[in-house]
Amino acid sequence: MTMGQNRFWGLYIASHRCYHCTTLALEFGIDNGLDFVLLICCAIVCLYLQEYQALGTAGGIYHFRDQISSGNPDHFFVLNGDVCGDFPLKEMLDFHTTLSSPSLITIMGTEATRQQSTMYGCIVEDKDTHQILHYVEKPSTFVSTLVNCGVYICSPAIFKRVGEIFNSRQDFYSDDSEGTESIQLEQDILMPIAGTGQAFVYSTDRWWSQIKTAGSAIYANRHYLQLYHKLKKDRLAISGPDKPTIAGDVYIHPSAYVDSSAV
Repeated sequence: MTMGQNRFWGLYIASHRCYHCTTLALEFGIDNGLDFVLLICCAIVCLYLQEYQALGTAGGIYHFRDQISSGNPDHFFVLNGDVCGDFPLKEMLDFHTTLSSPSLITIMGTEATRQQSTMYGCIVEDKDTHQILHYVEKPSTFVSTLVNCGVYICSPAIFKRVGEIFNSRQDFYSDDSEGTESIQLEQDILMPIAGTGQAFVYSTDRWWSQIKTAGSAIYANRHYLQLYHKLKKDRLAISGPDKPTIAGDVYIHPSAYVDSSAV
């Protein structure tokens, strides 16, 4: 997961990601151990793994495959660092583990408008089985309104698939070639296996957004405040004697002073 410096609801975006992952870990009981691992955070343990060069998402998980495979997980989550939302990770995991045929990778998808869809990875699915039949990353023409949310569940078998690509590139390129280890999850893995019965999509209608611009950060911040109004309401500011007047969902950092006359 790429660590961004954006702050939402007073926290770095990675903190919100860890909250979702930790909530999922609690479903399985931290004391009893987990049958899966999370790419960056598992329960309350966080690791910062830095690439020596840009490896791409698939190249990164292959490079750190030993750390990810620690504990022999049945599957693991990968979350892009530039997306945020109310991720239904537990429901997605249930979907992945109850598929009639094993999935190499399951993608979280959501509906976009026809115009917006070309800015994302577009998915064509079998409506009955939810198998991914076709995948195109940021197509130049319309493909589908079902788009990739940048949240994945992978089987450890994906390491073999990525390893085959890595080895083939080492054989093809000279030793001094740059970028031979950069392997993209979308173009190098998802597109080739679409339609082979190895990739599936879990659709959600919960809030989701990419963080690409200052405007999208403001949009995400508002939604995070609404989300934590339900999940962590005690952390939001409230009006009261000798306190500022609060309208809507507001977070005030403990180090901040806001005069009681403020609204």
